[in-house]
Amino acid sequence: METELCIGTKHNGYTIYTEKQCLVIHQVMSLYDNLVEKKEKDVFIKFKDIDFIEVNYSTYDSGLWGMNCMLVLKAHLKDGNIIDFHGKIEANRDDFVAGYKLLRSLDIQFKDTFGILDYILNSNLKRIDYILTEMIDNKKLKAL
Repeated sequence: METELCIGTKHNGYTIYTEKQCLVIHQVMSLYDNLVEKKEKDVFIKFKDIDFIEVNYSTYDSGLWGMNCMLVLKAHLKDGNIIDFHGKIEANRDDFVAGYKLLRSLDIQFKDTFGILDYILNSNLKRIDYILTEMIDNKKLKAL
């Protein structure tokens, strides 16, 4: 039976399809990207082509509102290509955790140098950017 789990939205997020054995990354595209660069909006990755998913983060100063953080996932493919996803997706902790657990159940490996996954899994906060900011405040991560 097909399980379809969308993290974020189908306009800016990613969907995990268990029966089709693939991850589809839905990218926001500009008019330039669509018409000039002819980029594909959706990137399809077969599970068998994924070597591992790297867990990382980025920070930026949003001015008046202070520092902001984003979770960054990078699919490292067996052919050497790396595809970034999750960066600016508006997904809450529960949606992300459901996607992570589903991918793990499908034998997708994660490399998490900073211990971000454990922190997210054990946090009571609902927003991932707040969780990452808390990690920085607690000296578990540093602002980049």
